[in-house]
Amino acid sequence: AQPTPPVPAAETSKKTVRDMVAEYLATKPTPEAMLAKGKELAASGELGGAFLVWRRAAEAGNVQAQLEVAGFFDPLAQPKGGFTPDGPRAADWYERAALAGLAEAQRRYGLLLAKGGAGLNPDQAKAKSWLAAGGCAERRRRQEGAGKLRQGSHGQSPRNANQRFAQAGGTDVQGQPGGSGSGGRTNA
Repeated sequence: AQPTPPVPAAETSKKTVRDMVAEYLATKPTPEAMLAKGKELAASGELGGAFLVWRRAAEAGNVQAQLEVAGFFDPLAQPKGGFTPDGPRAADWYERAALAGLAEAQRRYGLLLAKGGAGLNPDQAKAKSWLAAGGCAERRRRQEGAGKLRQGSHGQSPRNANQRFAQAGGTDVQGQPGGSGSGGRTNA
C-alpha cells in the first residue's frame, strides 16, 4: 500500500471568506467593532466578507452599517462586489438609517426615491421630504462643527468676545457697546 502524500499546510489553512467571517462573528463583536472589521475587509478587497459583517452590524442597529449595506443594493451607486442592484432592498436599508437620523442615509434615500430603479418606483413626495430632512441634518452638523471652530481660546463664543471687548472700553463690531456687526468701524 502506498502512503498518502501529506497535504501542504497552505491548503489545509485555506479558509473561505464565509468561514473567516463566521469565526469572527462567533467572537460576538460589538456592532462598532463589526463596522471597523467591515471597513478593513473592504479595504483589502474582500467586499463579500465586508458585506456579511456589515449586514450583521446593520441588523444589530448600527446606522453606519445600514448605510453600507444599502450601498451594495443601490441602483444609483457604483456596483459593489457583484451584487445585483435591488431598489427595494436599498430603500429598506437606507430608510432604517434615515429614520435613525443619519443625514447621508436621508440624502441617498431621497435620491433613490426621486429616481427609482431596479424594481423601485419613484415617489417624488417622499423623495422631497427625505432630501429636505437630509439637507437640514447636514446643515445642522456643519453648523455645530463650525460653532466649535469659532470658540475663542478661552472657550468663549464670538458674541462673548464682543461683550468682553466692549466692557474693556472698546466698541463691538457694529460700533455699539456690547452688540455685534461691522468690525468696530464707524460710519463717517
